[in-house]
Amino acid sequence: MALRDFIRDEQGFFIFGPLWFVVLVGIIYFIYSLTRDSPSPQSYQTSNLHNLVLETECPSCGRINPQQARFCINCSHSFLTRTCPQCGTENLFDARYCQECALLLS
Repeated sequence: MALRDFIRDEQGFFIFGPLWFVVLVGIIYFIYSLTRDSPSPQSYQTSNLHNLVLETECPSCGRINPQQARFCINCSHSFLTRTCPQCGTENLFDARYCQECALLLS
């Protein structure tokens, strides 16, 4: 029996055997995975809001920077902070005096 006789019936049409069933299930699963993984408009808006929260505006030039940035990407202003040893207040890295208790930060 030749391979073409195994795949086709007497009229020449393909026989819908186990191999074709596996291929059909694979195609259906692939289409399902494409529709399942696409983000809905609501989740896209949520992720945009999440990204907006994770941005920092530079006090020097006003440029929006990523939250994890240590320096402004436009003017190189430092976002690093110093903790006051006396009162524990977070101050800008280049501050000479504490903004809360006026202690000299050296």
